[in-house]
Amino acid sequence: SGKLSSRVTINRNDELGQLGKSFNEMAMAIEKKIKQLKKKNDIMEFELKTAGKVQSGIYPSLRNSDMFDVAIHHKPLGIVSGDYHDIFKVSDHKYGFLIVDVSGHGVPAALITMRIQNTFKRLVSKYENPSKLFASINSVLVDLMEKFSCYFTAFYFCLDNKSRIVYTNGGHPSVYLLKAGMKKLYELTTEGFFLGLTKEVNEKFQSRSLKIESGDKIILFSDGIIEARNKKGEQYTTKRLTRAIVKNALQNCETMKTNIIQDLNSFIGKTERKDDETLMIVEIKKRIRSRQHS
Repeated sequence: SGKLSSRVTINRNDELGQLGKSFNEMAMAIEKKIKQLKKKNDIMEFELKTAGKVQSGIYPSLRNSDMFDVAIHHKPLGIVSGDYHDIFKVSDHKYGFLIVDVSGHGVPAALITMRIQNTFKRLVSKYENPSKLFASINSVLVDLMEKFSCYFTAFYFCLDNKSRIVYTNGGHPSVYLLKAGMKKLYELTTEGFFLGLTKEVNEKFQSRSLKIESGDKIILFSDGIIEARNKKGEQYTTKRLTRAIVKNALQNCETMKTNIIQDLNSFIGKTERKDDETLMIVEIKKRIRSRQHS
């Protein structure tokens, strides 16, 4: 019954007595081993919780500004996460928005997210062109990723004071632009490849620029959202997600996020989740005017 402290009391010198003695020795050995395993498990759980607290420090403290509002849903599969998102103040008139998904789960993926965060933070202000930023990030991290036998996808865009975004996709799921006052989505696509596999893809990263307006929303997400399954084994899919986005097109980004996640949770029900989930919605707060040049 799992009561490892139980012992038999047989005061005999025959075979039954020997059997009782052997049983007690076995129970004592198992009890000792279980206690050792529990102690190790407690230590591991403490270290995981500590790692989770450390990792939580890499996520952005910056939220809304006079240029944008942002709403973020982030739900790790366990204590730590292989998803990473960030917001960078590149300059007084430029912000960068990033979403990353490291292959795999658990501690190795979480450790890599912290290295990725450090590398992006160090390099993000050095490159005007996001495609060159991705090439540099890839070159720096490819040897580390090879040691862990993993890679990561990423999408990054810059918002500046010239009513423009510039973006690059590194093998990440689709990112959508929802135009203000409209129920129509535009997919933001570029040529690109996973990061961390090989330096040979550095030339494949491309950037594109796009004019934006007050009230426009940009929706980024990890595959843990669209690949979540219900009890029938059906995936939530990009189609269901975009339908939820369009349904909430006139809501502010925080309400949109809440309603989308409610729709996702209603679809999944009590089915066990298999991946980290991240959803980031960035809403342009006001029309950003270009500086006047003489």
